[in-house]
Amino acid sequence: MRWLKRILFLLLFIVLFSLCVGGGVWWAIKAQPSFYKELAVVETNREKVILDSDKMCEKVRKLRHAAARKTRWEIEFSQDELNHWLAIEISEKKAGLLPRRLKNPRGQIVDGLIQAGVFIDFPEFQGVVSLDIVPRVIRPNVIQIELRRVRCGVLPVPLRLIAGEIEAKAKEYAIPLQIEATSGALLLTTELMDGDLVYEGKNIVIEEIEISGKNIRLLGKSSRLEQRK
Repeated sequence: MRWLKRILFLLLFIVLFSLCVGGGVWWAIKAQPSFYKELAVVETNREKVILDSDKMCEKVRKLRHAAARKTRWEIEFSQDELNHWLAIEISEKKAGLLPRRLKNPRGQIVDGLIQAGVFIDFPEFQGVVSLDIVPRVIRPNVIQIELRRVRCGVLPVPLRLIAGEIEAKAKEYAIPLQIEATSGALLLTTELMDGDLVYEGKNIVIEEIEISGKNIRLLGKSSRLEQRK
């Protein structure tokens, strides 16, 4: 899906730029954030991980069924279901969906924001880059991500050093992106156009994102995709 590729390209660039900024402090950029280590998939929790992944797959299947046959849809999933779906279904079974340099995406929900981390694998460097973000829908299919913090390992990267580079890279990849700097955050706003989210001839519209406790809920609608002339 084109919208997913846009987000992944943007994330990959943030990772690369963070490395350039933080490259002089080796220990700090090699260290892993504590939340990322705590969310690792290991043999002792693998059975639960697979069960959570299966639950998420079933929710995605039901969502596709609802989006194809109804005008309204919603999906709610937990932090563990999302993490373990990414670990099993995406990272292991469908690894080609992720850029090959990005591995083991993980995230947790803390105080209404998402702490997301990903391991990057380059010949000259391997390490974790993490982001603190608050996603929201400001109007149907207009997604805004409030980027509050970027870390390379455990080293904070100043947001003011990133804004201009993100804007330039978004133009290079033809990503429709608006960037606004606020006190302590960057607001990244993009609009999903008709045809970016399509399933069985239906145009999918995201209307709301809710974060509550350790759960995320998406609400939206679907309509017949009009043929472009």
